[in-house]
Amino acid sequence: MPVQMVEILLPSAEAGAAKQKVSPRIPSLKGKTIGFIDNGWRSLGIVFDEYTRMLKESEGVAKIIHKKKGASSPTPKAAMEELAQADAVITGLGN
Repeated sequence: MPVQMVEILLPSAEAGAAKQKVSPRIPSLKGKTIGFIDNGWRSLGIVFDEYTRMLKESEGVAKIIHKKKGASSPTPKAAMEELAQADAVITGLGN
């Protein structure tokens, strides 16, 4: 079964939020590096394991960078520096 992409948009912004330039879309994930930020949500490891499998098998992703952080804490600077090498980063949000 082909993987379908879904784009989710949040239709609100903070009052007075500064406008930022959006990075261009990646035309293909083949050969790219993808980062994951795991905030400790108990099922997120399972989700990221499945994403890793799908991204490598279906999309040809070359490398995954997986970093963990506390649920209410910022991502450590060293992890952010490593994640900066990724072409795209997925951050996990739990309930």
